[in-house]
Amino acid sequence: MGNPISPMPRLAPEPIEPGAGPVLLPKGTPSQRVSRRDVRTRMAEQMGKAAAGVVDAARAVPGHWEETRARLLEMPNRVKQSAWMAGIQGENLVRHTAASAWLRTEQLAGERPLQVIAGAAGAGFVLGFALRLRRYNRARSRK
Repeated sequence: MGNPISPMPRLAPEPIEPGAGPVLLPKGTPSQRVSRRDVRTRMAEQMGKAAAGVVDAARAVPGHWEETRARLLEMPNRVKQSAWMAGIQGENLVRHTAASAWLRTEQLAGERPLQVIAGAAGAGFVLGFALRLRRYNRARSRK
């Protein structure tokens, strides 16, 4: 068979630290404000980290794709083999059950022949009665 399917590694970039979202410029005097250059630098750093995470994830995809492709190509064989084994097991079960029933019937016929004859006659009577009812109902429904 094959190796068990393992979960795929996380391919998304690492999350950005809390508080690293967009920087809002505070109101106040120019000396208390954050300079636009600092804001741009911080945003560029965040974008660089995010881009690096995307690049790392993209580099990991080809190796995972080959592994996933191999597993997908192997699946029909696994399914076919499982179905084949289930069919063989079912066939063996039916053969075993039929052989056991046949042996039990022969044993019962040898031990109690009159009861077997009476059972066969009763089954024939019930079957004949059911067929006669069916024919009667079909004839009535056609009229």
